[in-house]
Amino acid sequence: MTTSTTKTVKLDHIACGVPSIDAAIPLLEGTLGARPHRGGPNPEFRGAQWAFEGGGILELIEPLGPDEDNFLRRFLRSRGPGIHHVTLKVPDIRAARANACNKGYEVIGFNDTNPSWKECFLHPKQALGLVIQMAEADPDIESDTWVGFAPTLPGREGPAATLLGLRLAVRSLDAASRLWCDAGCATSVQRQENEAVFAWEGSPLTLHVIETDAYPEGPIGLEVQLPQGMLLEENPPPAIGAVLIF
Repeated sequence: MTTSTTKTVKLDHIACGVPSIDAAIPLLEGTLGARPHRGGPNPEFRGAQWAFEGGGILELIEPLGPDEDNFLRRFLRSRGPGIHHVTLKVPDIRAARANACNKGYEVIGFNDTNPSWKECFLHPKQALGLVIQMAEADPDIESDTWVGFAPTLPGREGPAATLLGLRLAVRSLDAASRLWCDAGCATSVQRQENEAVFAWEGSPLTLHVIETDAYPEGPIGLEVQLPQGMLLEENPPPAIGAVLIF
C-alpha cells in the first residue's frame, strides 16, 4: 500500500448486531439524541446508521430472510445483541487487501462486484476478538438500497450524546499495535503502560485498547460522552446489548 493510501484510511463506524432495529430507536433518537444517517436492506440483513454529536456513527444490523444459519443469527444465538464489527473505509480495496496480506494477516470475504461498495474482512482469529471490515465506497455511485431516512421520533431537546469510540480488551498490546497500525493503518497512537488509543485522521472515532485479563478478548463497550442531565434507565441498554462507558 502506498503512503498516500495508508494516510486516507478512516475508522468509519461501529456496528452492533441486534434482533430488532426498531426496538432501539427510542434509545438512539429519544434518549441519546442521535440523528438518522443511512440505512437499507442487504441479502442477509437490514442495516441502519445514526450519527451522534461530533459525527461518530453507530450502525445497527438485524437479520433478514429465512436462513436460520446466516452469520447474524449465529452471532445473536451465540452472544446476544452487542458489538459486532468496525468498518475501516479505504480508498482502494485491493491495495488494502495487499497491505494486510503483506503484513501477515489473512483476508477473507473479498468482494468487489458492487462498484458502490467493495469489501473484505480480516480473519477473525487474527482480529483479537472483533470483526474488522475494510470497505471501499465510491462517492460518485449511489447505492441502490442504502439511503438516508427520516427520524422516527421528534428531536430530543438539548444536546445529543457524543459517540467517542470503542473500548477493547486484548491480551497483548503489542499484538494490538501491529494489528491497528500495520493492517488498520491508524495515523496516531497514544500509548501508556497497559493501554493505547488508536486514531485515524478525519475520523471522530477512536479505539481505546486495554491489555487485561479481566475481560474476554474483544469489545468491552462503547465510549460515549453524555451531556449534563442525560440519564439511562439501564446499562447496557437491552436494545443494543452494548455497555455504554462514560
